[in-house]
Amino acid sequence: MLFLTTQLPYLSNGAHFKKRSLLILSLAILSLANCKGFPALGGGYEFDYDAVGDIAILKDKNMYIIDGILSYTNDSKFILLSQRPRDAVPECLKIKYQKPYNDCNAHFDKSTFLQYWIINKATHTTLGPFDEKTYLQKKIELGVPNDLKLEDISNWALR
Repeated sequence: MLFLTTQLPYLSNGAHFKKRSLLILSLAILSLANCKGFPALGGGYEFDYDAVGDIAILKDKNMYIIDGILSYTNDSKFILLSQRPRDAVPECLKIKYQKPYNDCNAHFDKSTFLQYWIINKATHTTLGPFDEKTYLQKKIELGVPNDLKLEDISNWALR
């Protein structure tokens, strides 16, 4: 990139070309740097990374409502999530104040603990956390379409 920015002025005699080229190059670099590649959720909800690098959902760009997301799906009305938050993994709670954080990470990575959430984008209500049985019952009660199936997002992680 440095080569392009230093060589561009020699490709044209006009100062206008130089300024325009640098502006385009700068915008391209900034847009790539800010791109996280998360799918759109709609309704003011979006994915982002939390402080420890777990995938989380933000509401209106300023508040984490759910972190540690492992799978999701959505449509125009609902966002469905499965989650394993670090502070809810039973093994991490047992050692939270007694052992180093790395011990918690080891237990977290091995844990099969899951909880589920349903977000209604139309009413901005967040329901959960649920165990799997309660989650499936709530989906029926709320009229969540059967074709909304949770999809693993582990390939998104930049850990």
